[in-house]
Amino acid sequence: MDNRINKAVSIYKQLYNTDNKKFKFLPNWLETTSYWFNMEHNNNINKKYKKFSRGSIIYLDFGINIGHEFSGRHFGIVLNKNDSPYNSLVTVVPLSSKNKKHYLPLQNIVFKTSLSILNKTVDNIEFDLDVINHVIFTVIEIINKNNLQNTLEQNTIDYLDDFAIKTRFPTEREVINKGKNIVESFNLYNDPKNFSALFNYLLIDVNDRKSKVNNLREVINKYKKFDKNTFACTQNVVTISKLRILKINAEDPSGRMKLDFDSMKLVDNEIKNKLIN
Repeated sequence: MDNRINKAVSIYKQLYNTDNKKFKFLPNWLETTSYWFNMEHNNNINKKYKKFSRGSIIYLDFGINIGHEFSGRHFGIVLNKNDSPYNSLVTVVPLSSKNKKHYLPLQNIVFKTSLSILNKTVDNIEFDLDVINHVIFTVIEIINKNNLQNTLEQNTIDYLDDFAIKTRFPTEREVINKGKNIVESFNLYNDPKNFSALFNYLLIDVNDRKSKVNNLREVINKYKKFDKNTFACTQNVVTISKLRILKINAEDPSGRMKLDFDSMKLVDNEIKNKLIN
């Protein structure tokens, strides 16, 4: 083995053990880089990539770079005019939530709108979870009966008091209808022999919805950093591989979000003034 590789590994280990926060991400970056090098060597990299519109906001890993080059995971604005699924590269302007010299302040409409949608989605799922939990409770109560739909309605008012959700949902009718829809969608309530299957299905559904809520909250916490201030780092325009594009998790809407026309015009003018004129 080339001694230079051993020397580089030794230096990486030393840097990782320093107090420099940037180098704490070295293991992740080196593992990622070696993974893609291996995929490339074995011709296992896809030939087609996601196509992005100009102004799209994506989340990507800039890696660990030298000096003031942008490093780490950040959002960025796509600059490509005519992107293609066969184009493996994307040119971006990184975004930051911190104000620094030469950074361009932007209105944070995109993140505000996304946060509003994400929070509303969480509220809707939590409403469904409240109702599903009630259905589960009802199924347990009437496991030997055969009229889940009527019992569901009879017990709903008590349920509303017990779970104190009147402040969120003004009428018990909304809960009753939601519960009926859930039960009817499974088409199981007519036969008491199916209550056990319904119960198990509901438990799985609850876990799936809770997992989705956890993912949504993770995305929301990340987006909140940009809720008040968003800055375009126009001096750090970079062209990188689309393989570096990430998702926070499955609920992350990045890639589908797009900067508004006025903000994109500001970015274009700033790039022209700093890098072209």
